[in-house]
Amino acid sequence: MKSTTTDLCRLCSIVKSRHINGIVDKPIHETPNYMVIPSIGAFIDGWVMIVPRKHIYDMSELYEDDEFVRLALKIYKYIEEKFGRPVMFEHGASYSGSPTGCGVDHAHFHFVPFVESLLEDLKETRLPWQKCIASEITNKSCGRDYLFYSETPPTLSKINGYLHIVDRPVSQFFRKILARKTGNELISDYKNFPLLEKTQRTALELQGLS
Repeated sequence: MKSTTTDLCRLCSIVKSRHINGIVDKPIHETPNYMVIPSIGAFIDGWVMIVPRKHIYDMSELYEDDEFVRLALKIYKYIEEKFGRPVMFEHGASYSGSPTGCGVDHAHFHFVPFVESLLEDLKETRLPWQKCIASEITNKSCGRDYLFYSETPPTLSKINGYLHIVDRPVSQFFRKILARKTGNELISDYKNFPLLEKTQRTALELQGLS
């Protein structure tokens, strides 16, 4: 997988070792094609993301990549040990500037320590959700925006979850649900509330990841 980046992307800047926000932008773990960084605007301790070095809009083509699946399993176990069982999700954008991508035109996959299931919350949105293995997203989404959610541990062969093909894009979909459930609705927008001090704590806590 060849690494291609753009100077206009914050995550590409991190790939190039330009740590604008100091330790917050410093990867806590790296593999040849991916890096793991804490999420800014994280109102929950231990919130991290897997980011591909390649500048692409969504993760769909990467869910079959053995390197990614192994890394996802490793990060899941590590976060569970340090902070508690995580939920995982992706806001899959299909084009630059899509609201689904939450203002970040570079694919990333979230791990958020949260022991409660979000399935009832997804049902309450009245959006159509379907059970889906992550590696099926490319065929199911057909190049459209999507939302993917998982709360079961990854295995070396698959990541089970739930998929919604987006008809009306909404920014920061899963973040808003988590904010509501944790009483953080007023600070849910990471762009207005980057919460760098909290993110820094996560970065320091996870420095032992290797």
